[in-house]
Amino acid sequence: MDKETKMEVKRRNLDMAMSFQEPDKIPVGINCCGWAHAYAGTTFRDTYQDPQACAAAALKILDDVEVDFCYGFGAISPNPPVLNLLGNHDYVMHEDGCGIVHNQANEHYDGLEAYDEIAEDFQGFKERRMIRKYPTLALPKEEALVKLREVMKAQKNDISEL
Repeated sequence: MDKETKMEVKRRNLDMAMSFQEPDKIPVGINCCGWAHAYAGTTFRDTYQDPQACAAAALKILDDVEVDFCYGFGAISPNPPVLNLLGNHDYVMHEDGCGIVHNQANEHYDGLEAYDEIAEDFQGFKERRMIRKYPTLALPKEEALVKLREVMKAQKNDISEL
């Protein structure tokens, strides 16, 4: 079966299952957070600075297990060392090095009291929200620039001069 036909069969089976009809094959889904790196014999901590190695490790499971859909490879998105440099500790590297811990209890959520502020000055609200989320941005300009240079180097390791 060619690739296009195979994908169409998977789509049809998924559509049927989601429509409470009996598909030819029950779709199998996967959600890979940090454990995909452990499966590949490495850790997110060991690969996050090398996007190719990070993606290869995260996707290795798909070489060995055929799935019909995937609803997340969460460990690839946040970069805790970079967020930490910005003063944000909502996501931290798990002690096992494989996963990202979501410290959602530390997240600040705006409630109804923010509605008027949002409606009156949306751009200003976004800027103030960014400063709450990334406290490094609220440092005096020179200190903030030093930190932002560190962030850029941490985010893209091959930047030698900024």
